[in-house]
Amino acid sequence: MWVQIPPSALDPRKFGGFFVPVFITGYNKVMPERKKRARISLPRLNLSFLQRKSSDGKPRPRVDSRLRQQVILVVVLLLLALVFASLNQRISQNIRLTTQRDQLSTEVMQLTATVQALETRKAYITSEAAVEEFARERRMIREGEVLVVPLTPPGNPTPTPSGFPTPHPTPQNWEVWWALFFGD
Repeated sequence: MWVQIPPSALDPRKFGGFFVPVFITGYNKVMPERKKRARISLPRLNLSFLQRKSSDGKPRPRVDSRLRQQVILVVVLLLLALVFASLNQRISQNIRLTTQRDQLSTEVMQLTATVQALETRKAYITSEAAVEEFARERRMIREGEVLVVPLTPPGNPTPTPSGFPTPHPTPQNWEVWWALFFGD
C-alpha cells in the first residue's frame, strides 16, 4: 500500500528516534514519470557488547560461545523437565480423580436402587395384604373364621405317584462310539 506523507512528517526526532519504514509515493518535479522514495535514517545501534574490547579499552574475557550454548541448552532442558514433570503429575491426578468419580457414581447408583427397593418393601409391609399374609403364616384367624389344620395319620407316608416314567440308564462311552460307527 502506498501512502503520501509530507517530508516534514519524516523527522525522526518526533518519534523518539524510532521510525517505522513506510513506502511513500510522490512525483519528483524534475522527473515526473519516476516515483521517489523517501530516505529514512534509523538511529545507530550500540553493539559494543559484541566487541572483544570494552568501552574503557580493556580486553574482555573471552566466553566460549559453545559453552554459552550448552549452558542455555541445559537451562532449557531443565525447564522442559519441570514442565513435563508437572504435566505428568496433573495427568496422573486426573486419572485418579476420574477413577474415583466413576467408583462413587456406581456406588451412588447402587445406594439409590437400595433406597427404592426399601421404600417399595416398606409400602408393601404397611399394606393390608402383607398383614393378612403374616397372620396366615402364623395360623391366625379373623373373627368368625374357623381354623382347619389337615393332619396326616402316623405310619402312612404320602404315596409317590406312579405315572412318571422311569429314567433310562446312561450308556457307557464305548456304547456311544459303537453306535456312532456301526449304527444301532
